Amino acid sequence: KLGRALLLNVHITHHGGTTVCNAMKQLGHAPEGACNRGDDWPETVPKYRPWGYDETDENAKALRNVYHFISWEFGIIPPTPLKEVKWESPNLVSFIVMKDPIDRRLSGDATTSKLFGEEADRTEEQWEAFAKYDGSINFMLTRLTPDHCGEEGENATIACLEHGKELLRRFTFILDIQCLEEGLEALANELGLPIPDVKKGRGRTSMSARERIGNDDIYDFIVGRNRLDLELYEWSKSLSLVDCSALDEGDFDDDLNVADAGDVDQFSDAINYNYTLNATDYSDDKFDAEDDSVFNNQSDSKSTNEELGSEISLASNNITNQDNINIDDRESIRALQIENYK
Repeated sequence: KLGRALLLNVHITHHGGTTVCNAMKQLGHAPEGACNRGDDWPETVPKYRPWGYDETDENAKALRNVYHFISWEFGIIPPTPLKEVKWESPNLVSFIVMKDPIDRRLSGDATTSKLFGEEADRTEEQWEAFAKYDGSINFMLTRLTPDHCGEEGENATIACLEHGKELLRRFTFILDIQCLEEGLEALANELGLPIPDVKKGRGRTSMSARERIGNDDIYDFIVGRNRLDLELYEWSKSLSLVDCSALDEGDFDDDLNVADAGDVDQFSDAINYNYTLNATDYSDDKFDAEDDSVFNNQSDSKSTNEELGSEISLASNNITNQDNINIDDRESIRALQIENYK
């Protein structure tokens, strides 16, 4: 049985999108290249992203007939606010990989090297120009919020931060790039998939951002401009599928294959199974896209889907104000999305 829910990664540029895409290609058919768009893309599905609320159900369903996974990369600011997507659709399993915004700022690419020199050889003058560059201020919030309020830097408000939090709550899963391999293992376990082969330690850094910059004043200036992105990232850790800090403390076996583990209690310290309910609330685009193996058939879960669907028909189909979805509805929506994927 091929599931009917599409797996979608909301990919902020430099947030591990290539690693995620390559992992997902091991598990089923996904678009070529960076998984954003492929040769088999259905003619009925628009090639722009993101979708509007009323488009989400049908577009996700049509794509799942071809792919099990796609990615939406946002290096540019989305032309339509991400809040407009029907993230509660039973045809969609969404996730986002979160990353420390200062580490993200230090992610090297050709453009950065051309503008500010190679990191290892960067002069103090180049570091100052790097720090003052406006294009990366609160990079995450600027792309996640409807009014791009993160662009205001140190003047961005708490209301801006809350908009970002509300969107993150609507995704099915959140992963932390600091333990991306373990996060992808846990995601595969949740979805009944084999464990993808991901390089150990992917996403972990050996030097701190302060050490890499080598100048406290410049480091503090960058931190100040990205204060709300830092707060959003720290807050998102409480929703992350895997608690990376537990891994750092040795509570998780790096060699544990989640799919083969008979007792999930072995890694319950690291995996936040109820992460969507436990969070404390404080008030250039690429169109690349391979044909890999298809999933093993799953057992028929029609009766389970019908039972879950009857419980949340209002929650996932008839709600127009997503801000008012309560905790029980969110939990039920997530359960149905996962079941529909399998």
